[in-house]
Amino acid sequence: LHPDNATAIGDAVFAALASVATVAAVLSNGGATPPPARIVLLSDGKENKPTNPNNPHGAYTAARLAKQQGVPVSTISFGTKAGYVAMDNQSVPVPVDPDMLTEVASLSGGQFYPAADIDELNRSYRAVREQVGYQTVAGPASAGWLRLAVALALVAAISALAVDRRVPT
Repeated sequence: LHPDNATAIGDAVFAALASVATVAAVLSNGGATPPPARIVLLSDGKENKPTNPNNPHGAYTAARLAKQQGVPVSTISFGTKAGYVAMDNQSVPVPVDPDMLTEVASLSGGQFYPAADIDELNRSYRAVREQVGYQTVAGPASAGWLRLAVALALVAAISALAVDRRVPT
C-alpha cells in the first residue's frame, strides 16, 4: 500500500461490504443465517474522492447501503486539527474532520468515536471490541480420546511383550 492524495471512504465501505458478503456466502453454506458483521473505519474523516459524499461512490451512499444490509459502520476519527503527513519531502495538512465520520456512523447505524491521541484510540478500539464480541464453541472431543486409546494400546502391547516374550500366533 502506498499513500495517495485522495481519501475514498465510500469506496472503502463498498469494498468492506463486498468482503462481508463473500464471507457470509461461504459461512452460510446455502441455508444458514450468515453471522453478524460490523465495519470499523479509521480515518482523518475528510473524503475528497468523490467530492460529494452523496455521489453513487460516496461515503453517505455507502453508509446507507450498509444500513440496508444490516452492517453498521463504526467510525474512529484519528488525528488533530493541526495534523499533517510528510509526502514527497513536503508537509501536507490533513486536519481531522469528524463531521463526515459522525454522519457515516449515524447513517449506517454505527457509532462514532473521536481519537486525538493513542490513549483515546485504544479506548475507541476497546469500545468497538465490546460491541463485536465472539463466542467460544467446543469442537468434537473424540480426537483426544482416540489418541489416548492408541497410546494405551501401544503401552499394553509393549508391556505384554516384556512380560511374555512370545508373540501370540
